Amino acid sequence: MISNVVAELEMQRAARELIAVTPDWLDTPPKVRLVTVPFVPNNSGTYPAVSPVVPFLVGTTGAPWELQYDAVEGDWKVVAPEPVGGWDFVSTDAGDSIVGFTVENAASNNWIGGNMFETPIPVTDAGQHIMLPNFSLPLADLLASAATPYALE
Repeated sequence: MISNVVAELEMQRAARELIAVTPDWLDTPPKVRLVTVPFVPNNSGTYPAVSPVVPFLVGTTGAPWELQYDAVEGDWKVVAPEPVGGWDFVSTDAGDSIVGFTVENAASNNWIGGNMFETPIPVTDAGQHIMLPNFSLPLADLLASAATPYALE
């Protein structure tokens, strides 16, 4: 079926805001974990059970998700606000390679999602930093699967 109704601007705004504050999902700060075991990003039943994955601590931010417009990509996203110092994960020991990350609601422990890296990151020493640029979820991807795996630049 071809769409034939153009959504009114105020209706679009209301729909975006409703998604951005979905109770028990996007209404509280996210919790991010680096993981060492492969999983299927859109199936939380495959997410690694170990939490947090050693040798990294869980990354959290004190603020809930924010609704932002990405002018470069031309779409709306819910974005995890950066904690002080950014999304900088520091190893406490050497260990397995990091293959991806998972994100959950810090208050309700509902899984938001995750992704796998194209190339695993080896953890070779204590004090190693893995800095990730952001955690964002395009609103369109809440209705359909996103592209995987995630390429680090």
